[in-house]
Amino acid sequence: EQIFAARQVNALFTFGTFALLLWIGFLLKQPLAGALASILLLFNSAFFDVHTAVGLDSFVVFFSLLSFALFLKWQAAFASKSALKFQLLWSLGLGLSLGAAVASKLNGAMAVVSTLPIYAYLLYSVWSDRLRLKQLLMGGGITALSMLLLFIALNPQIRPTSKFSPPGK
Repeated sequence: EQIFAARQVNALFTFGTFALLLWIGFLLKQPLAGALASILLLFNSAFFDVHTAVGLDSFVVFFSLLSFALFLKWQAAFASKSALKFQLLWSLGLGLSLGAAVASKLNGAMAVVSTLPIYAYLLYSVWSDRLRLKQLLMGGGITALSMLLLFIALNPQIRPTSKFSPPGK
């Protein structure tokens, strides 16, 4: 009964992966590419072999794609100079999604690593504009803090006072 429930959750996250691919296609102004990526993934037997097992792969793929989509939204909000509250909201969502990706499986850290070069380029591009630099640093700080806090909250074994901590800590 528990395995059946776990497979239902895996199926929901797998379906969410297809929906995220479509959304990313729309965000990149290429809805046909998003649809094609979803269709190709739909016919990829290895994808379903991994995602029908009761593991965490569906979660890390979903949250990594969600992080990519939220990073695109955050970057668009920053580039269009939209209101600071929207920039910070996208930053918070990005941090929570990255934290969930890494917490579900450690190879989700690749989603974090993939954002760093773009963030570094944005820092370089606004270095002389102190207001934009401040906004970018605030957004990056919110992303990093929310990611770290969610990762720690979802992994009680890394807290020294947890009953799940290794002996001797």
